[in-house]
Amino acid sequence: MKIVCIFVGIVFGLCAFCTEVCGITFVPPLAVPQSGYCFIQNYVDISPEQGGQDYATGSRSFQKHKGTDFRISYAAMLEGVEVLAAADGKVLRTRDGMADRYWQASSGDLKGVECGNGVLIDHGDGWHTQYCHMKEGSVRVHEGDIVAAGSVLGEVGLSGKTQFAHVHFQVSKDGQIVCPFLGTTYQHIEDESAGEGEFVLQDRASLWEDESSAVLQYTSPRLLVTSFSNMLPESINDVLCASGVTEVTANDEEPVIFSVVTAMLKKGDRLVIALRTLSGENLAERNVTVTSYTAQRYDYVGRLDSVEFVEETLEGIVELWRGDTRIFMYKSAVFVR
Repeated sequence: MKIVCIFVGIVFGLCAFCTEVCGITFVPPLAVPQSGYCFIQNYVDISPEQGGQDYATGSRSFQKHKGTDFRISYAAMLEGVEVLAAADGKVLRTRDGMADRYWQASSGDLKGVECGNGVLIDHGDGWHTQYCHMKEGSVRVHEGDIVAAGSVLGEVGLSGKTQFAHVHFQVSKDGQIVCPFLGTTYQHIEDESAGEGEFVLQDRASLWEDESSAVLQYTSPRLLVTSFSNMLPESINDVLCASGVTEVTANDEEPVIFSVVTAMLKKGDRLVIALRTLSGENLAERNVTVTSYTAQRYDYVGRLDSVEFVEETLEGIVELWRGDTRIFMYKSAVFVR
């Protein structure tokens, strides 16, 4: 049966509304992967007028985004990562059978089935949760099933309108979208310390049972994957799907390409990507200053004359700088055969 998506505006209240009054708490909607990364890529947009404002007054959202996106690596998705019921409830609807694939504009708009494979649960008293983009063939529950918090619903996938492996977790109360990090009501106030177009939140009432859980933390910018190849990847998806490449082939007509995918970079961040010999000779380097918040981005450097480095090991280096502070540095190596 198809999931019917109910999309209504965010509730903006004037007084505190604590978890006890809400009468519901949630556990994280997925199990921790055995490998790879697991973090929140996008949050509920709590300021539809401004667009792209997350609960921590950062930019980790986009206009009218109605859920919390828990992202995992493509490799972990293939291994299988369970999607879990966030609270006790009754399954209202499910959908399965949609293929796992990276959505692109050429794929069509998927109108009415953007959620992909998913589950909708009724928790009583007007509370509902929805779980989207689940793996094809993985949905284990059916309409009418009674589930407990932590029950397995299926697995994280790539179905529907998505460009990365994740579960989109959506909460509503009486048909209105709720940010689980804030509760049903919170104050939208002016503050002299806030910049133009920004605001400060008061009386936050998280609905998470244990907000100290690692997967719920507001994380730093991330390096998602690096990869080497003899040809320029056609898209970011090719890099995300690439397994660890330790060798490339030397050829007069083929380059050596070092590709990098990063996530959650801020305006003003500086990304440095380089390809070097082990002796330190710089073969290619690129410096990028980020001009706006970037949920994920793909960058690369390369050298055309791969044959010049046959039987050598080359090193790819990526650094992220925020002002004078280096956020991360990572090195990986490839052998040119």
